[in-house]
Amino acid sequence: MNPRKEEKSSSPGSISLCMIVKDEEENLARCVASARGLVWEVNVVDTGSTDATAALARRLGANVKSIQWADDFSGARNASLEMARSEWTLILDADEVLSPDAAPAIRRAIEETDAAGFTLPTRNYTDDASSANFILNDGRFAPAAGFRGWVESRKVRLFRNLPQIRFEGRVHELVEPSIRRVGGKIEPLDVPVHHFGYLKPEALMRAKLARMRRLAEIKCKESPNDYKAHYELGVIEARLGMMEDANFSFEKSLRLEDGFAPAHYDLGVVLLSAGRLREAAEEFEAASQLDPKNYDSLYNLAVTLQRLNREREAESAYRRLLERYPADSKALNNLGALYASIGRVTEAEEAFQKAMKAAPECSSVKANLKRLRQSASCEPPNFPMRPAPSGNAGKSFTLSTCFIVKNEEQQIKRAIESVMPISDEIVVIDTGSADATAEVARSCGAKVERAEWKDDFSAARNAAVESATSDWILVIDADEIIARRDLEKILSLSPAGETWGYSMLTRNYSTDRRIVGWQQVEVSDPYACGQPGWFPSRKVRLFRKVPGVRFEGRVHECVEPSILRAGKRIENIDVPVHHYGYVRGRDAKRRYYLELGKRKAEESPANAQAQYELGIQYLDVGEYGQAEGPLERALELGARDERILLNLAIAKIHLNKLSEAEELLKEVIAANPASACAFYNLGVVLEKSGRLAEAEQRYGKALALDPHDVNALAKLGYVEARAGEFEAARGLLERALALDPDHRIARNNLEYVDAKLKGAHPRRLDLTLNMIVRDEERNLREGLAPIAALFDETVVVDTGSSDSTREVAESLGATVLRHQWNDNFAEARNVALRHSKGKWIFWLDADDRLEPKAVQTLRKFIARGTACGVFFPLDSEIGRGRAQVRNYTLRLFPNKSELKWQGAVHEQVVRSLVSAGVDLVNCPDFTIRHVGYSDDEEVLRKNLRNLKLLSRELANRPKDPYILFALAQGFLFCGQVDAAAGWLRELWRLREEVDMKTWKDVFWLAAVVLSDCAAAGGDSAQAEAWLKEAIELSPQNWLAHFLLGERKFLGGDLEAASPHLETAKSVGVSPTILPLDLKELGEKLNRYLELLEKGLPAKIRKAI
Repeated sequence: MNPRKEEKSSSPGSISLCMIVKDEEENLARCVASARGLVWEVNVVDTGSTDATAALARRLGANVKSIQWADDFSGARNASLEMARSEWTLILDADEVLSPDAAPAIRRAIEETDAAGFTLPTRNYTDDASSANFILNDGRFAPAAGFRGWVESRKVRLFRNLPQIRFEGRVHELVEPSIRRVGGKIEPLDVPVHHFGYLKPEALMRAKLARMRRLAEIKCKESPNDYKAHYELGVIEARLGMMEDANFSFEKSLRLEDGFAPAHYDLGVVLLSAGRLREAAEEFEAASQLDPKNYDSLYNLAVTLQRLNREREAESAYRRLLERYPADSKALNNLGALYASIGRVTEAEEAFQKAMKAAPECSSVKANLKRLRQSASCEPPNFPMRPAPSGNAGKSFTLSTCFIVKNEEQQIKRAIESVMPISDEIVVIDTGSADATAEVARSCGAKVERAEWKDDFSAARNAAVESATSDWILVIDADEIIARRDLEKILSLSPAGETWGYSMLTRNYSTDRRIVGWQQVEVSDPYACGQPGWFPSRKVRLFRKVPGVRFEGRVHECVEPSILRAGKRIENIDVPVHHYGYVRGRDAKRRYYLELGKRKAEESPANAQAQYELGIQYLDVGEYGQAEGPLERALELGARDERILLNLAIAKIHLNKLSEAEELLKEVIAANPASACAFYNLGVVLEKSGRLAEAEQRYGKALALDPHDVNALAKLGYVEARAGEFEAARGLLERALALDPDHRIARNNLEYVDAKLKGAHPRRLDLTLNMIVRDEERNLREGLAPIAALFDETVVVDTGSSDSTREVAESLGATVLRHQWNDNFAEARNVALRHSKGKWIFWLDADDRLEPKAVQTLRKFIARGTACGVFFPLDSEIGRGRAQVRNYTLRLFPNKSELKWQGAVHEQVVRSLVSAGVDLVNCPDFTIRHVGYSDDEEVLRKNLRNLKLLSRELANRPKDPYILFALAQGFLFCGQVDAAAGWLRELWRLREEVDMKTWKDVFWLAAVVLSDCAAAGGDSAQAEAWLKEAIELSPQNWLAHFLLGERKFLGGDLEAASPHLETAKSVGVSPTILPLDLKELGEKLNRYLELLEKGLPAKIRKAI
């Protein structure tokens, strides 16, 4: 950070950090340190600190201004803005910090944008998992690792330093309104701000609430008719315990808007606390009518009516509640107490029995049922003032979640809490903990029992099942959790009678990329806890508690065999279990599992699964010779499963049995051509066999199937280095290390490559790939991954992706630039062009496909040294399974400063090339394949979008031949032939006004299309006349000759047809800028000429 300067920073992209503070000496240094290296200056407005905040700020190099607090956050914020001297302003509070990786992301964002501001997400850390929109802590930000999670909010925190942009609102102040008034754009920027203000001591929180109340009162005075403002004031007052004031505020809100359900509910709670039951019931009734799904409103209504002795109405309310939540134990218990109080004993017992089934350990239910049978009075209804919504509402079965544990005090709490919202009971079997595992589990409400460990996981699991009292069992371990977002899928299950089990995927997080099935985590996965990837496994974890359904197997125990023996069904459920057991050291556990696996295999020698598991355990400890036998026995037992084949092949590779491994891997690929793991290991076999060219091909295929395969990247880099292609090798190895900085082989190979390149010429940038993308993560993995490393540079312009496009592109080595989409393709392409350093530019769309060998052809072409723009054939499949068309498209050109793309849509660089004196040539040496036209609906959507953009462009360039031609093509696609012909005739009238040398191809093609339009209208003479116009403009264009020859031929004028068809044949059928089915046209031409040669006029029409 620079010292204070009077002048404004001249550095482009400079940032001022602006803050308002009061008594923040404990937090300020941490906040400022988090922004160090990013901001040019720090401006602090102190609103009345009584501690050393201001002095500390000065020692930290900040510019400090003291003002008197005027109950106006905007006023204080704007005072800090007046101090700013940079191009951009960043807003943080003292109890907030940025993470270490924030600075580069922010700099990239402001480098290439015309936005006026960015919204940043704020992570408000809290331990209250019941908070709305609570997100479980992923542990990636170390300073917050001790908190359970956060609640996210978002607002503009980074914006341009302009006098028109200022904060508004006394409380919950924002700059968004002022940005919008000046027509500025606001973009999202996913750089989190970490906020710890919700974790302050109770006294500080009350002081903060008191300040918020004062500001909320001012807001109500300034906006007296804002019903939400009065409601927000009431909520703050209720949190402060000021119930009379809250009562008044909620009533005021309802006078302004009687249909606001939250105000009715909260007013009911306030009235209830004052003992005004009748009025409270009225408010709960109103809230439940306005929001029938609100559990709390309906529950409190029923309880309040019961307390008022309005039994019939209370019964009705409970019935309404139980229709929606039939297994709600509190409602059933209260209903039983209601029936007992009015002498309906049979119905009371039935209600209590249902409550007992829903919550077997509920002491209130047990006591009421006991009293009922003793003819005593029952306990009063369970009556929380502000009950939390029941996590089990609506579940059609009761659920016991079962654990077996030993020395898991560090993890058990998190595991239990992850399933608490759906569990009616938690059962923990402790097999001999020496730490506080049992005590921690009990503190979480679990039923804990001790069991002697007998080297048998099934026995321990079954002990937990026997102890459980619910209809269904869920099994997880202490080092596992289920994500909050997935719990609802379990709650919503309504299992059919024949369904006895649900199989669930386990995500086993691990850094070991060699494991079969290992895959990179999704960028946005909050449950990876910093791990780069995971490998899958699947087993039944959720099953009915019925006699006979029990676990089997000393290790890798499962219930599937007992369910299948009973003839019952197992279904899959899309609820992953997140498993962290592979993250910690496992050597001792591996050896122990191996010993149990041996015993299991000995006890079940004919069990293929037991043999397979033993083989995997041997592989896990690196005993490949021992692994081979059990895996082969698993195959002999009839289980030619892909997993067994793959792992057996891996064992044989380590044992140098290469031919056997090759056969196994080919079998896997034949059954599953999408197995990246099989292709990679086949590459290893071929490399070890000295067949490097074949190995390179298999590694490339593995990388195409899985762009995150760091092992394939490292191997490809090694193969390129062996071939002397050190630049290409370096690119591949750098990509591997970007994915896994600790990859030893890639690191060693890169050091070798760098040593070879040291002292050689600096890395040349001959060929740059340009792309513009939006939400193209899948296409980038399929299209860019196989070729990215073959270019000297890849520049990708992202126009607003909401998926992981940017992350995928960066992982492939691309430079990714953000650009605000402005309905202008040329503008986006020019951003890529400006940032490209290569001598030549080649461009692709994300839905284009290019063979890797084509890049070598490009390099040979540019090595000639002739500066020219090059057209290449583009093949496109129109509609699923329909015609394949081909046209020429300009894709390669020299990188000259005067070149610019033009056109908001159907953008072109041709005109710029011609103006710069660059020749244009065709190169048929390879073909680009376009896969974006297979979806008819998507193609129509894009065509309609393009027509809109073209119409807008035409207003600015009414005499642009290309725009008129493109408009005609668009209308033809929509079947509007007359409209298309109108635009083409408008184009035709410009013949005398434009440079025909530049536009000749557009005009003769326009004449060809006008011929089609005339033919469609039944005017054959005009159709022929337009084709003659096309031939006059371009005597050697094969298409016009073919079409005119075809018309003459089909009309019976064979003498006139022959010269045109012969000319088309001699010139050759080749692509034009129109997409054409060249195969079909070529076959027609040959057939016409063959029939002409036979000279059989009478049979011609019949043959056609």
